[in-house]
Amino acid sequence: MIATCTYPYYFWRKIPQPKRLIASVQIALPGMILDIFSIIYFENVFTNLHVDTLPFFASWLLWAYSLLLITGIPKGSKST
Repeated sequence: MIATCTYPYYFWRKIPQPKRLIASVQIALPGMILDIFSIIYFENVFTNLHVDTLPFFASWLLWAYSLLLITGIPKGSKST
């Protein structure tokens, strides 16, 4: 799902392969910073979830952001 959103974004914004890693960090960083607060105030933000689900929620966020950052890694290196 993440790749189906980020690769078209890279294409639409005409971001070249070498700059995609920087772009993926710029996409992920604001969400990661905001998710710090959603984890700290988990009980208040997600009132319908039990506190025991916090580790699963945090690991899911880590997984999602890692997939987003992986889309920024260049597919192949050109050797001369």
